[in-house]
Amino acid sequence: GTHTCVILEFEPADTRLYCFGNQEGGRLGNGLVSGFSSVPVPVDTSALGLSGGTWSGLGAGGVHSGAFYSGDLATLVGWGNRRALGFLGGDEIAPTPSLANPVSFWLTAFGKGHVCATSLDGSSLLCGGYNSHGQTGAEPVGEGIVTEFDAVEFQPLGTLPSFPGLAVGDRHTCFVHQYKNNGLKRKLFCMG
Repeated sequence: GTHTCVILEFEPADTRLYCFGNQEGGRLGNGLVSGFSSVPVPVDTSALGLSGGTWSGLGAGGVHSGAFYSGDLATLVGWGNRRALGFLGGDEIAPTPSLANPVSFWLTAFGKGHVCATSLDGSSLLCGGYNSHGQTGAEPVGEGIVTEFDAVEFQPLGTLPSFPGLAVGDRHTCFVHQYKNNGLKRKLFCMG
């Protein structure tokens, strides 16, 4: 993408989100949908009503951004192009952050026009957004936009995350799935 986001820690329990660069389509999360900022601007999370938590897992995709919030609620928060985030309803553009569908996420990765995450219990890989090359894992490939997170279900492995690695690119997604079969095994899968 043409923007960058960072998490700044002011005190151990006080983390804040900042973004800079191209703010077209609300990518910076500050309420503006055009222009450019060469200095970091705060992401406006005031309307979310979140408290007592911290930010992590920050990502800046091609036309969207997001971060994982843990505290009174553990969820993915996203802004920019809502379709690339796989969010339901509302306008196409979210110039300030919105909460994802009520799923708790552990690891997130942002592509050019899609986002993937693993569920907090490690049992599911969920992807949403544009699916032009099958990058979300949804069928049929090339059929527009996945507006609900589609899950690739695997059996959870107790306290170990089933998906210890996740990476997305322009139009593809790769992940590592670990499982038990005469010891701990890992396989690399890619789609898109």
